[in-house]
Amino acid sequence: MFALVVNARDPKAKKRDFNIKKALDLVINELNQQYQLDFHRPLKVSGNSEIRGVLSKGIYVLEICDRLNYMLDNYELTFGIGFVEHREDKAKAIEKGFSLAQAGLKRLADDNDYGNNKIYINLGRRNSLENIVNESLRLADFVSSRWRQSQIDLVKYLILTYGYMEKFVQKDVAKVMNVSAQNFNQQLKNSGYYNLIRLKREVTIILEQYRRTYYRN
Repeated sequence: MFALVVNARDPKAKKRDFNIKKALDLVINELNQQYQLDFHRPLKVSGNSEIRGVLSKGIYVLEICDRLNYMLDNYELTFGIGFVEHREDKAKAIEKGFSLAQAGLKRLADDNDYGNNKIYINLGRRNSLENIVNESLRLADFVSSRWRQSQIDLVKYLILTYGYMEKFVQKDVAKVMNVSAQNFNQQLKNSGYYNLIRLKREVTIILEQYRRTYYRN
């Protein structure tokens, strides 16, 4: 399992924003319904501006993070993901997973070279596997931070509509986005969309294989 902790902040608010909880509640209710079979514990707002949940598997964890990021794009979100070890005392294992996720958020704050990093996955090992997973996500965040607004809008629509699926009819999406098919195709290529989606899917496969191997032993 994987514990997810999301910190949300309104960059425009000078004081603590008490309206943020309403926005978070609306979004997580939708995601909890969409991914209800994948949550061990559904997403829940903790405090005023933090979201917590536990996923049974690793296969959708990054897709959920990306959807949260685009559904709440008026806010700055950072994501800590902690591996939940297989123990007899499941409650303690989950609490440790949340502690790892919180530690991941701290690493994001302490080691964020360009200020673009949004996700840290903490397996509790700090080994080469954990490093390559997080460096891959760091690269993905760096690339997406260079997108123009039109590319952001395009990727937002694709993620919220199709998740990490690659199969969609380009001319239909171009029509919805009110751009020509040629312009749509060019923006898609320039954004590196397919490469990033494939990279993130491979990361989730690694996480799921890690979970299965660990739980089997």
